[in-house]
Amino acid sequence: MELSLLLGKQVLSMLVMMLVGIFAAKTHLVDSSANKSLSTLVLYIFSPCALLAAFQMDFDAQKLVSLGVVTFFAVIAHLFFILMAQFVFFRKKTAFSNANRAALIYTNCGNLTIPLISATLGQEAVFYSCGYMLVSSILLWTHGRVVMSEDIRSISVKNIVFNSNIIAIVVGLGMFLTGLRFPSVLDSAVNSYSGAMGAVSMLALGLMLGGNNLKEIFADKRGYWVHKILLGVFLESPPPATPADSLFQVHRFGIHCLQRQGAADGGSHRRICAGGRGGCHVRPAV
Repeated sequence: MELSLLLGKQVLSMLVMMLVGIFAAKTHLVDSSANKSLSTLVLYIFSPCALLAAFQMDFDAQKLVSLGVVTFFAVIAHLFFILMAQFVFFRKKTAFSNANRAALIYTNCGNLTIPLISATLGQEAVFYSCGYMLVSSILLWTHGRVVMSEDIRSISVKNIVFNSNIIAIVVGLGMFLTGLRFPSVLDSAVNSYSGAMGAVSMLALGLMLGGNNLKEIFADKRGYWVHKILLGVFLESPPPATPADSLFQVHRFGIHCLQRQGAADGGSHRRICAGGRGGCHVRPAV
């Protein structure tokens, strides 16, 4: 209950930030096209800094194993949603777009989730979310590109190798394994950019929405249908009954959590966020 209230407050805070962006765009205080510049800054500066900051800790073998567990379950979760999308949209290809199909599979597990995780569960939890982000980024630029373009030739190894988030995770993991740390001045700068990620992301989203017809966006019933499926999957699934590692989905506040139950914590629940499913799903840039 306490976690839910904390998440609710943080989501409302981010909603306010987004509304400020919408207001700025609608009143022409800022050109709505500015969201492209802000989005680029988030992609290449704020998000990588948030990921790098998460790895600035002493090496711990148990944390490395837990990161591997999160990554494994992230693969399982994505395979589940890929198969579900195939089943759901098998007879509905004419009624729903490729974007709807992609929205059922892929999540906004960076811009929305990292600020939520950091604010509610702390910086260490962001470390574990990197496993989910790594899997999601690789699949998004391979399977996701094929879903959107319906052309397997659209897959680009370059987009994977030079993906800013993947590079940040690899570099951060290397620093975690070797014990290397940023100098104090650089560490302070990285943490400052990391802390500003949520506000900048929500402002960019608000500017994007403010530059579009909100009535048309909210009148699209297909988006509601997709989220109805997701809510059905998450809210009707019973919580794990055995003291084992299991994937526990919490959709109400837009996050997925890896709920680890075991003897190490006396049977209590230790929630480690592994990704998020927000209302904004971004298609890969071609």
